[in-house]
Amino acid sequence: PPKEISAIPKEIRQQIPEEYQYWRKPNPKKVRDDLVEAMRKRQVPIKLRSGLKFAVKRVWHKGPEVVRGVPIVRYWIIIHDGKKVLDAWDFGQSHDPTEEDRITARRKSGRGLEDLIATTGDLSADHPASLTKRLKNHFDTSDSGSVQVIADSNNFVRSKLDGKKLKGLYVFMKEDPSGEMWIFQKSELPKPKKEMLLSSPNVIHLAAADISSKLVGELLFIGGVGIKPGEVIGMDGKPAYFTADGIKKFWPSMHRQPIVAMHGDLKGDVIGFVNKLHYDEEKGWGIIDQGIIW
Repeated sequence: PPKEISAIPKEIRQQIPEEYQYWRKPNPKKVRDDLVEAMRKRQVPIKLRSGLKFAVKRVWHKGPEVVRGVPIVRYWIIIHDGKKVLDAWDFGQSHDPTEEDRITARRKSGRGLEDLIATTGDLSADHPASLTKRLKNHFDTSDSGSVQVIADSNNFVRSKLDGKKLKGLYVFMKEDPSGEMWIFQKSELPKPKKEMLLSSPNVIHLAAADISSKLVGELLFIGGVGIKPGEVIGMDGKPAYFTADGIKKFWPSMHRQPIVAMHGDLKGDVIGFVNKLHYDEEKGWGIIDQGIIW
């Protein structure tokens, strides 16, 4: 390839630390050899490969912080290869990713979390996964299985999980690329809901002429008019009429609603969600201030 250009696929290239990006260096062969050695020592994990596992870990302790006799619980999701934790997300206190959808987490490097690969065990008070630095912690596994990492970047991770509870396509994504909080959510609809949605006459179709878009990394941010008063042709081909007052009443309920692909290979899959919206009192329009598509 030309100078400072790599032929490595983008998904892999994004996982290589800057100091090992040999195609940008004046001494590319030496830096490339250093990268190979670092990968051999598992110092630079590449997650887009087969044979990886995921696990949902429940970490808890008993002590002065116990609330009404209930242990303080902290949840994690880790991705590992059986020996090393390649990626980790800390969901904080009491937010169980196997029970809740669209919850926030902080991404961690995985360094020092190898103890969590076991099914159950104890952790010292100073362990990175410990919620308190004064008490010994215990952990077990809420769910586990194989994982296929489909995309991985600084603000977006898409994975196919095959656990007992978490099964299907899931995404971690940043609402704010400069922030530290990630949103974890399922990126496909359950089959009954998908079939209902695809046959529903009340699905809102966005007009491309009314929508602006901006690509930030792996995410597409859209905004514009979601719906106007007047006649709307539904999925069934039958017209429906929306008044300004009707839009005003239902539009707030569209917050956090999924954006769904209606055509192509991703038909029926959630490809994003409505993050911010408002109602224009003067025009009677429902406005999408920010929709996020991955």
